[in-house]
Amino acid sequence: MTRRRKPRFDLSRESINRLVDLHPPWEDVELEVVHEEREVRVHVAHDGNERLSCPECGCRCSGYDHRERRWRHLDTMEYRTYLVCDVPQVRCPEHGVMTVRVPWSESMSRFTNRFEAMVIDWLREANVLAVRRLLGVSWNAIYGIKARAVVRGLSRREDCKPVHVCVDETSFRKRHDYVTVVSDFTTGTVHFVGEGRRKGTLNGWYRGLSEEQLGAIESVSMDMWPAYINATLKHVPGAGDKIAFDRFHVMKKMNEAVDKVRRVEHKSLFKEGRNDLKGTKYDWLTNHANMPEGQRRRFRQLRNSSLKTSRAWAIKELGMSLWKYVHRGWARVNNQIKIYQNKCSKVHHFRPKKGGMPFHRFQSPLFDFGRPLLLGGGGGTSDLLVLTWSGSICGASSMRWF
Repeated sequence: MTRRRKPRFDLSRESINRLVDLHPPWEDVELEVVHEEREVRVHVAHDGNERLSCPECGCRCSGYDHRERRWRHLDTMEYRTYLVCDVPQVRCPEHGVMTVRVPWSESMSRFTNRFEAMVIDWLREANVLAVRRLLGVSWNAIYGIKARAVVRGLSRREDCKPVHVCVDETSFRKRHDYVTVVSDFTTGTVHFVGEGRRKGTLNGWYRGLSEEQLGAIESVSMDMWPAYINATLKHVPGAGDKIAFDRFHVMKKMNEAVDKVRRVEHKSLFKEGRNDLKGTKYDWLTNHANMPEGQRRRFRQLRNSSLKTSRAWAIKELGMSLWKYVHRGWARVNNQIKIYQNKCSKVHHFRPKKGGMPFHRFQSPLFDFGRPLLLGGGGGTSDLLVLTWSGSICGASSMRWF
């Protein structure tokens, strides 16, 4: 019985050229392994018979000098791998002395394209600190790789055609430093990132759109920040029927209104010597479906009483039930929207303050349930960014690195 020979690991020049993705006129001339520094150095050279050209204008130029540079490549068996090359320089009549561009890396980068692609993949799974520690690169190097990836992505992106838009803010440093993020709910594409969360920030993005693009917007999902509302009302045609408040912020406002009713009524009852509402704050704010059985039995008596707080809680529950409808028309058929608006207008703490904007007046945006993004699409933009660039946002030292 003959013994099968194990395949031999071939490190010929042709194999190295394939592994490093080298093509003429660039070729490998030497493979150096430095065990003391745990490095593999692939020395690359340019074919001297090939004519050189200016990297700016492309005109044929004579050679001027060489400059040694090195780029970090994908590791080889836990050894850091570097491409080392004496890059030719040319003298251009128009641009002067210029360094020839290499095909395996971008200008001003010290990493190969394959290494940068691996860093981007890692950043989608871990934060900057973890990637920096695992790959042994600096903060500035990682942020530079991210910046170049963004430029490449923007160059490949087609013309912006927003239909369902999500607007949200997120903090990129400690304290209260915010950026405004505009994204497309359908594709997940980020259309705009602007500094601050003022009206002028969102106005800048709207002004960059044509009238046709603004008219094509069917919905804008956002929280209840007045600056975003006013900017959208100013630029988007028919924005009163297109603004969509996400469920989280709507229910937060409604819970605050219920708690205000409870506090006022508790003071009134306490003066009469009654403690009906004492210690019941979280009974009114807790989702009924999440209540323990004992708490649910106690709360059943409260909600069936004739207290004003009980009526306010019923309005909140009615508002929450509207999200169960798939289409606005179904809610209208059952008169749920009309009932909800009438109840809100009759309770003092569900009305807006002077000059405020009542969210229950936005009929179309609040109850157009045929669109999934209206169930909280805008409020999830910051969560999406944190998941995608975990740690990158909070660790950004300035708007430049965000």
